[in-house]
Amino acid sequence: MNGVEILHYDPALKDELVEFRRRTYETGFPESRDYLEWKYEFNPYIQGPVYYIARAGGRIVGMRGIYGTCWEHDRARQVTILPCADDWAVDPEYRNRGVASLIMREATEDLARRGFEYVLNTSGGRITVVASLAAGWRSAVALEPVVRRSRNEKVRHITRKRLRGVRGSWRFIRSTSANITSSDEPFRRLDQMNAVRGRVPGSMIVAGNAPRIEAMAELIARLPYDGRIRHVRGTRYLTWRYKNPIREHRFLYCERDGKVEGYLVLARWPECQLPTLPFHIVDWEGADETVRTDLLRCAVASVEIPELGMWTAGLSAADRGVLDEAGFVKTDLDQRERGMPCILVKKLGYDSPSTTWMLGDGHILDGKRWDMRMIYTMRG
Repeated sequence: MNGVEILHYDPALKDELVEFRRRTYETGFPESRDYLEWKYEFNPYIQGPVYYIARAGGRIVGMRGIYGTCWEHDRARQVTILPCADDWAVDPEYRNRGVASLIMREATEDLARRGFEYVLNTSGGRITVVASLAAGWRSAVALEPVVRRSRNEKVRHITRKRLRGVRGSWRFIRSTSANITSSDEPFRRLDQMNAVRGRVPGSMIVAGNAPRIEAMAELIARLPYDGRIRHVRGTRYLTWRYKNPIREHRFLYCERDGKVEGYLVLARWPECQLPTLPFHIVDWEGADETVRTDLLRCAVASVEIPELGMWTAGLSAADRGVLDEAGFVKTDLDQRERGMPCILVKKLGYDSPSTTWMLGDGHILDGKRWDMRMIYTMRG
């Protein structure tokens, strides 16, 4: 495109980049400078920050950020670092003029030169997914969202669905793209929670507002691993991950004999845009089904979140049954029918019909190979 050049990140552009992101962020809640620094400058897997920036007329008109992720797979726990595309913005004046394609062309060519085989997108919305599939990305795994609503919220949800599309009903229902600030009351209740006795003899469920990094990593390391693709959750990753400055997290731990036998992590978006839910279960681990069930029941009973979401991709039939029993139901049904939301993968370098999309011992696009948690993405 005439007059548009694609640049790699230069520290001299940082202030302008932050301001551009603030002005063009579509949801109305721009990420802060602290968030961008945390995500790109302090990322443990790719030294950066890595941005691809479009400039025209002496100013930034588009950008795409890339941060590092680290995945383990196969019984031998092979480890592969993969770049992940996120933070995408184009000046309104330059939309539908090919700027987005120019940015992504340079991004994919540069990442291939750096030696990466694939690039991921773990946080695309409906429009992003459709556009990405048209540009050669492929869906690796559908994330299968569920939600648990309180009785009052169920009534509100049904009422909104019935009124939507009725003339004049906008006066009575929230827009599906409304910006909201979530209540911190559920987390304040959790902060005041007393220890709860678990069903496993000698076990207790306790709440905390800080991650027990060493204990969580130790639990993951000693639990059986089936070889599916999942993000590494060692101390390095967890230390970085729970410093996200625009999320709040709370932790439920199952303790027995001085050890953590399981944990459940709740995340709150202080600000978000509907239909995104402000509260999610973003990670859930336990030494056995009883521990996991105790943690989930405690979270539901003690926190009393009106709408609590979760992804179920990769969960066992037993864990899905626990969620069913707790009142979680499928949500975003129109998107689920289309396999969304999903994890997107693009193969870097030349892609032909004979290309084998392999990661380790298996196909990267085989959804059954993935064990996905929201904490592996920026949604958590």
